[in-house]
Amino acid sequence: MVNKPLTLPCSCSGNCPEVQWIRFVPDGTIVAESGMFPKQQHSQSRYSVSGDTSRGDFSLTISSVAYNDAGSYMCSCNGQSVTEVKLKVIVYLLMEQCQAFIFRESMVNKPLTLPCSCSGHCPEVRWIRFIPKRAVVAQSGMCPKQQHSQSRYSVSGDTSRGDFSLTISSVAYNDAGSYMCSCNGQSVTEVRLKVFEVPTVVKALEGENVTLPCYGDTRHDVKDVKWMKDGHRVLLYTPANRSEVIEKSKAGEVS
Repeated sequence: MVNKPLTLPCSCSGNCPEVQWIRFVPDGTIVAESGMFPKQQHSQSRYSVSGDTSRGDFSLTISSVAYNDAGSYMCSCNGQSVTEVKLKVIVYLLMEQCQAFIFRESMVNKPLTLPCSCSGHCPEVRWIRFIPKRAVVAQSGMCPKQQHSQSRYSVSGDTSRGDFSLTISSVAYNDAGSYMCSCNGQSVTEVRLKVFEVPTVVKALEGENVTLPCYGDTRHDVKDVKWMKDGHRVLLYTPANRSEVIEKSKAGEVS
């Protein structure tokens, strides 16, 4: 779960073992390493080799798991892989105080409203989004009356009647995820939003320029995007050839 500590096991024996923990997504990065001669340890923040290395325990501890920690890890001993771990990170939102758990679906580029009601004297309301990280996207207070929100998000309900519904003016593919509305610090509504792509049927006359939509979750690093036609690749997009693809598209060489 997010924000919880986690330990990944690894055992290594032999004379003066050199151990490395490598994370493969988004790239092959060494997050922690430990050596016995001389005894030393290097690691990124939140990562540490926490086991009893004198007994061959080189387990990796993540002090506070983040959603983006999901992926594949490998522990190598003297250059040889001894442990491989695939980590899946889960976000749990349901709370005892929660009065409703709602599912909503929307297409991209459409407006959407997520409901929330809050009563009482001078309510303070926050809309929180949990993925890719916990962030307040909108908040509203009645004493004094005020409202703050990120772009595309707004508290659009009649707050004088306790309606603190959240409106997303134009839904983006990456808006998918979990949202919580809290009233005076207590969860009152939780919403799970699923976002669909636009219809895939595109009509055009011969000789016309046409744009074919494609959406993906860019909250994680994108390795490549492939466009296929009749089973054959017509375009490969990678971060390395991004500028080349853009220039070709401007020249009409790709579509």
